[in-house]
Amino acid sequence: MRRIFLSLATLAAPAAAADPLPNIPYQTLTLDAAHSSVTAHVSHLGIAPYVFGFDGVEASLDFGTDRPGDTVLVARIAAGSLDLPSPPEGFVAQILGPGWLDAVRFPAITFTGGTFDRTGPRHARMAGTMRMLGVDAPLVLYIHFHGAALDGPAPRLGFSATGSFERSRFGLTAHLPGSGAAPSVGDRISFRITGEFVGAAQ
Repeated sequence: MRRIFLSLATLAAPAAAADPLPNIPYQTLTLDAAHSSVTAHVSHLGIAPYVFGFDGVEASLDFGTDRPGDTVLVARIAAGSLDLPSPPEGFVAQILGPGWLDAVRFPAITFTGGTFDRTGPRHARMAGTMRMLGVDAPLVLYIHFHGAALDGPAPRLGFSATGSFERSRFGLTAHLPGSGAAPSVGDRISFRITGEFVGAAQ
């Protein structure tokens, strides 16, 4: 499963001798979809998490340790690239249709990073805005920096990010627990992102 959405730049901070994040001059980095993934899970019937993901993800990151205040992250997930494990016949079309992701009317799920705070040598918190089904709502990413490769033709930065949101905030209310619809699907969706960003050729 290949997927989004997002933001190593959140780790920018004044360099220190033991800082695991190397100095990177300000530049635009692009998500390498071949080395990235986005998976998520939601409660199914209150019994177990149902895991899913998206294969169509793009992201750009304007970042540099010399200009951390100018960090800009924009990420886009193609809603129609939904990836489900062993779906029953017709199930993918149902989830992509009206009442769920409504991918024809709303083909993209986006995230735009706003403020960020470094919370440790390898950790940071990034607050931004997620847009889904035509609705904007705040979203926070909790970032872990894994490593960097600076000796190739272009710099690479690797990270993972986790977070969660309530789908009802975006008007996605089908089969919520207590709604009387059966089977029930939880309101809170938790996600994990792993990815590599590739910078300008050196």
